[in-house]
Amino acid sequence: MVAANLEPENSAILCRSRPLADELAGVDAPVGQGLVKGFARAAVLRDKRQDYLASFKTVAGCVFALLDNPPQGLLTKITQPARYPEMRALRREIWNFTRNATTGLPQSDLIADTQWHPQLLVRVKELLDRLHAKFGFTAADKLGHKLAKKSLPNAPLMAADDLVVQQNSQIRVDTVHQAKGESLDAVLYMATKEHVQALLAGTSSEVGRIGYVAITRAKNLLWLGVPANSLKELKPALLAAGFHEVGTAVANQA
Repeated sequence: MVAANLEPENSAILCRSRPLADELAGVDAPVGQGLVKGFARAAVLRDKRQDYLASFKTVAGCVFALLDNPPQGLLTKITQPARYPEMRALRREIWNFTRNATTGLPQSDLIADTQWHPQLLVRVKELLDRLHAKFGFTAADKLGHKLAKKSLPNAPLMAADDLVVQQNSQIRVDTVHQAKGESLDAVLYMATKEHVQALLAGTSSEVGRIGYVAITRAKNLLWLGVPANSLKELKPALLAAGFHEVGTAVANQA
């Protein structure tokens, strides 16, 4: 990309699914269980990817699950501000909790079981107390059980050096859907065998159309990530379609 004078900040690694995008970006914290795992993932999203919106939505889902008999549709109203402006005060409480690592969701470089979890437990209870006082919501029973520290390691959710590297990273990892309509300098489309086959077959299928959207985001340079165990089978069709093999990856000048 540097040799081609392309801008990393205007480029992306695109995947069909959010789980794969999160796995590649390293934001799917594989620690904790249940709601604690959700809060851990939110902390990593905020601190590693600086994705405050995704972190907020994750926190909102966890908080919703900690309420006793919440109103139907409450979570939707919290996460869709344009449609439900009357929820602004409640949304602000959850946003403040999500953004503020000092008084809200603890920083992810703390030791997970002995530092991060005790802070999380205290601060979630404080948040639920505020939601009860301001909005009348009642916390569910057995919060300690719902927020148990089981499966949390005696290590940070995310190492400090990893945090620095990721915060300085300019390469975005996202889903094809989120990049729809954008024009990017360079794109790496991470595809399964089925994705590649559908892409080569055209736009007659949904998977083929998704592939088309992915590759047409690239203005100057397109890479197609192909599984190593499928490359031998797919290689002839890819070369026939105009792709060029580069090392162990497949690339095509857009």
